[in-house]
Amino acid sequence: APEGELCLSKPFACLRCPNAIMFTDHLPQLISMREFVEDARVTLAPPEFISTWQDDLARLDEIIESFDTDAVANARDMLVNGSETLRLPISSRSGQGA
Repeated sequence: APEGELCLSKPFACLRCPNAIMFTDHLPQLISMREFVEDARVTLAPPEFISTWQDDLARLDEIIESFDTDAVANARDMLVNGSETLRLPISSRSGQGA
């Protein structure tokens, strides 16, 4: 979005945005997003998965791997114990990336 304006792009657009900053408290959502994308691998034909999600999956892996292992483990624990769940707008759940 232009400087000073709220970005209203779908959440997956943040993965490609050069202005995006990811913090440790984003990790549970990032890990959930990755699981969502992995689930899409099962339901989509390979060419559709590759064209829709492959780049997002690679970027999610890159971002998650940039955090230390303890932070990632803590984020995974938050997901397992149910204190964090994926929050995606309906428009992002249809199998379409940003």
